[in-house]
Amino acid sequence: MEKIQAIYNEEAERGVLSVIMSEENAIHYAQTILGPDSFYISSHRHLFEAVSSLASKSSPIDSGTISDELKRMGVFEEVGGLSFIGELTDYIPPFNHENHCRIVARDQKHRKLIGLLDKASAELSSGPVENEDELVALIAMIEKSLRDSAQQQSKYVDYKTAVDKMSEDAKEERGLLPGHPDLDRHIDLRPGQILTIYGETGHKKTTLALNFALNWARRVKVVYYSTEQRPKDLTKIARDIEGGESLIPEGNLTFVKNTPTIETLVPQVKMLKARYGLSVVFVDYLQDLNTNDPKRYGEETARISYFIQALKDLVLNENLAMVIISQMRKQMGESRTINPSIDRMRGSGDIKMASSIILSIVNPKKLGMEEIEHEKVTENMLVLRIKKNRDCLSGHPGEEKCIKVHNEPGGRKISALWSDEEEERELPYYAK
Repeated sequence: MEKIQAIYNEEAERGVLSVIMSEENAIHYAQTILGPDSFYISSHRHLFEAVSSLASKSSPIDSGTISDELKRMGVFEEVGGLSFIGELTDYIPPFNHENHCRIVARDQKHRKLIGLLDKASAELSSGPVENEDELVALIAMIEKSLRDSAQQQSKYVDYKTAVDKMSEDAKEERGLLPGHPDLDRHIDLRPGQILTIYGETGHKKTTLALNFALNWARRVKVVYYSTEQRPKDLTKIARDIEGGESLIPEGNLTFVKNTPTIETLVPQVKMLKARYGLSVVFVDYLQDLNTNDPKRYGEETARISYFIQALKDLVLNENLAMVIISQMRKQMGESRTINPSIDRMRGSGDIKMASSIILSIVNPKKLGMEEIEHEKVTENMLVLRIKKNRDCLSGHPGEEKCIKVHNEPGGRKISALWSDEEEERELPYYAK
């Protein structure tokens, strides 16, 4: 029988390693589904083992510590030394780290299956098995190996079982839906997830966020932190959006008077969760938060990285959903576009890693556009693009969806976010 060529994806393996070397805490997700043996290329196996060892000791992960660990393991020269480490450090990491981890894990299972078939083929190469008991034993050996393979994978799993169960439950129960029919088909925000909204200044990011907050506050408790607008101003906008009598139960929506430092915000949110059953947190804007240690986090990239990691840990540990409003970098000479690049966000790398869903928002009228997809542009049109949608029931990672919504004339309410059809559908929100 002709030997089947080993299955592996070098680009995916390199992508996983480049991310865990450059993104703080990326190793922890990778370890939930991967181990050293998941990598086909030996140098990749050694490097993953080295990084895992550093992570287990809470040691920094950088070129120096990785080199030292590889030397301790006695494989530094074998993997290619500093040249190999430098290549991975300079490698442009993939957009979807989780997807590349899944590819590496999938390929390992394929190789395991090929190995089992090779072993079975060797057993049968001398001719048919005449003894039925031997044939049954051979089948049992393959089945046992498959079970052992599954158990081997579970060694590297901390919370994968719980995540899988949540995924199964998700098929029957959806998270927080935006409320707009077109958005509902592709987005549901769940506990432990972050939704990031970004766009140019004046393109209704806060308007969209407030529509979501008011819609969800009819069912769950929401706190809205704003770095720019006072609570009374936000309350005025909220009343404008709702129009008549408010349908939000008393105490379900809180606008924070003064935006605290990140070191104050985190324990404050934990207190609100413990005392009042808080479900959703809005942060508007992420980049304008402060820290008690400005000297340590004076450089913007380091500061945003610190903020986003603290917020990601918060939503995971407290089982909260979060919406972050993100500002964009101003770039001289760059034309404004209906499809702003995700990399235009300030601190985009860490935000992409931490966010489960990313939406861009554009007011095409502000760009001087007259028509989009044969539809006349109006003052109230907003164009949303789902730039990223992972860890969610609907949509596919990397697949962009373009959705047009409209403000009601003269106001800030987004049409279709407040229809009674939502009640009639009896959507099973995760908290009531």
